[in-house]
Amino acid sequence: MKIVKETLTDIVYLDYFEGNPVHFYKNKLTGEININADDALHAMGYEGTFEDYLGTDEGLDFINEWKKENPGKPFWEGAVKRIPHN
Repeated sequence: MKIVKETLTDIVYLDYFEGNPVHFYKNKLTGEININADDALHAMGYEGTFEDYLGTDEGLDFINEWKKENPGKPFWEGAVKRIPHN
């Protein structure tokens, strides 16, 4: 894994899964690490975006399972965060 970019708030890392690029973002203030969901899905062979995936039967199953395991927590900003990366 190597650092490919650094901003005031984030360090952007790049690694590869089975030859596919996957970006990770570490928040310098909180230490929280996030993965680019589109990259992860592409690495697993899915051609669309993460939002496209969530509209599939498998994606809806993922949402429902997460909601069962995390009652009362919102899916957006809970399991999934929209993080702007400049």
